[in-house]
Amino acid sequence: MMKRFFVFAITMLLCECVWAQKQMISNPITGGYFADPTIIKDKGRYFIYATIDPWGANELAVLETTDFVKFIRHHINWPTKQALYQQILAR
Repeated sequence: MMKRFFVFAITMLLCECVWAQKQMISNPITGGYFADPTIIKDKGRYFIYATIDPWGANELAVLETTDFVKFIRHHINWPTKQALYQQILAR
């Protein structure tokens, strides 16, 4: 009887792990993967500055919103990872 219980328990645990792996955690406020966000409020507008995760893209993200429902993504001239490494390697 104890052996059947352990087989059942292990089977249930494996099923739970497989189910959990299929679920994907999405960004709670806007599509995309943004890491290390910082929010700045300026005259009723909010600006979210974040790295694009994984940080390997050629740009960094700036999202603008007034209501946290609709977002405008800005492309600004920020240094990229490549620019950072060029400065380090030049030393």
